[in-house]
Amino acid sequence: MKKSIKSPARLSSLVVEFEREEDGRWIAEIPKLPGVMAYGATKRDALQKIYTIAS
Repeated sequence: MKKSIKSPARLSSLVVEFEREEDGRWIAEIPKLPGVMAYGATKRDALQKIYTIAS
């Protein structure tokens, strides 16, 4: 079950949304790019991974 803590950030002109799982992992996703998401141990880690995927 997800514990939803949404926090938007900007990746160039794209919005990145974050959610935190109950186990503490962070999910970063780009709503305008379906299926583009990344998990990270920290919010920053998830952002770095999503940036790499979207680049």
